[in-house]
Amino acid sequence: METLGYEEALKQVEHFMESSCLREFCSNYCKGSCCGSCYTRARACHKNEGRRITCSMFICASLAGNVLMKKDAAILRRLGDQIHSAVIAAGHSSGDRYFTPHTDKIRKKCQLPASYMKLPDPLPISTKVVTLIELATKVRTAERRS
Repeated sequence: METLGYEEALKQVEHFMESSCLREFCSNYCKGSCCGSCYTRARACHKNEGRRITCSMFICASLAGNVLMKKDAAILRRLGDQIHSAVIAAGHSSGDRYFTPHTDKIRKKCQLPASYMKLPDPLPISTKVVTLIELATKVRTAERRS
């Protein structure tokens, strides 16, 4: 069975998030509000190992409800659970998939079956996300004028 290491799997997830325009929306319009107070804590990914694969592929419920078909949301949820299981198997002691650093040891030991990485087609998602970005831009422009 072909496997992918942590970094390769993260690279594929990041490619999906970028090509679907989800990363642009989350970074520039939502501004990572799903991170909540984690962003300011010592355990935050940007203060430690860099973006965590579990966080990288997270899509909040309100965004998912607006841009993902149910089958795509289910694929991403299942993939998130499988990645979380692989991270735990690699030595992550906490059940907290988001807020605990994925150490170098975990990142090196983590192996994911390549078959897990069947991500949805990003094109239909990107069309919906671009529409949301256009709408958000219009709202911001109108707010600045008033």
